[in-house]
Amino acid sequence: MPQAAHSAKTRSALFLDRDGTIIRDMGYLSDPDGVELLDGAKEALQRVCASHHLYLFTNQSGIGRGYYTLEQAQAVNARMMELLALPEPGFMAVCIAPETPEQPAIYRKPSPAFILERIAADGLDPAQCWMIGDRLSDLEAGVNAGIAAVLIHNETLFNEQTRAFCNEHHIPVYPSLHAALAEIVPERPQVRFTADGKVVACWMQGSERRTASFDRPGDLAESRFPALEHIAELEVADGKQGCEHLFFTVPFTEAALPEPTFGATLTPAYRAAFMMLIDRNTPCDAFWLIRGEPGEFAVGARRQGKVWRVAGITATSKTLTVRFEDLWLRTPVELRALRYTVQILRDPIVGEEGEVVEETFTEQAPDVRVALDLAQNGGFLLTFRPEP
Repeated sequence: MPQAAHSAKTRSALFLDRDGTIIRDMGYLSDPDGVELLDGAKEALQRVCASHHLYLFTNQSGIGRGYYTLEQAQAVNARMMELLALPEPGFMAVCIAPETPEQPAIYRKPSPAFILERIAADGLDPAQCWMIGDRLSDLEAGVNAGIAAVLIHNETLFNEQTRAFCNEHHIPVYPSLHAALAEIVPERPQVRFTADGKVVACWMQGSERRTASFDRPGDLAESRFPALEHIAELEVADGKQGCEHLFFTVPFTEAALPEPTFGATLTPAYRAAFMMLIDRNTPCDAFWLIRGEPGEFAVGARRQGKVWRVAGITATSKTLTVRFEDLWLRTPVELRALRYTVQILRDPIVGEEGEVVEETFTEQAPDVRVALDLAQNGGFLLTFRPEP
């Protein structure tokens, strides 16, 4: 008996058993006053609900046996949700399977019907979905739906049949939901902005929680912290996501970054600019994120010897201006020049042909300014090279 809420935009999901996984298994629980959250369940689900859809998938054969009604089971669920205090919408959908093992199963686990319905209805990626429970039937439902499964260890229920199934399907076993989610959904760094425009970043480094404050977003984007051991993939679907990565992802790993996967709407100039901004392979003497806002735009510069390269990206149509004098003043005095060649790689504007425009301007003074009108998901790449 599924009940669904409005679906938010995400493709990752956790399908969760109830008794023995989130709350203590009391055996045919019909009284909301008997609901007791298992240790760590509340904190774990509150942490992951922002990045994953949550679905409640519970067998309640007590309804089919006549021990209690559907309404009583829903009241127990309501009390559990009250105690969890998850932000809206909480569980995206709830499935209470009322059948007994002897009755024809529609939704009763190990049937994958509910999981498959939600994958189709909510556009979920099966590769990013998990079924989590403490019984063999939970694991079988996940395997039958083609998604990963996790077992919450229950000494009473963990028999040889369950052990063999876990071994056959490479299913991990954890002592609690809290422990499982710590492994499945590692805690991501958190970034927040204060009322006075400063930035506070929090992340886990080993078992320690670290916190750092920055006067501006660019200071965070220039930093590198070992919060994430590695990044498996770097998806840049649009300009907004790319601008978010520069502040929320890239600063928190010192490891090599994977090759980005770009969305079709991103221009060649955007792609070239983004690659320059995240480049860790090309040696440079200085990196400066001149300005930017997460999810909106970013302008950054790298110096290698006497040469400056400046890249800019944006999520929406925007005019971005680069004052080379700001970079010139950051250049060691002995490396400064009085004339520069400026090479521009940018998106074409209305009336121009081609996917990208390349221009060169010589004999430019250090006080030169370059203003570029960028379209949505657009970018530019500038090179300032000293002339003899």
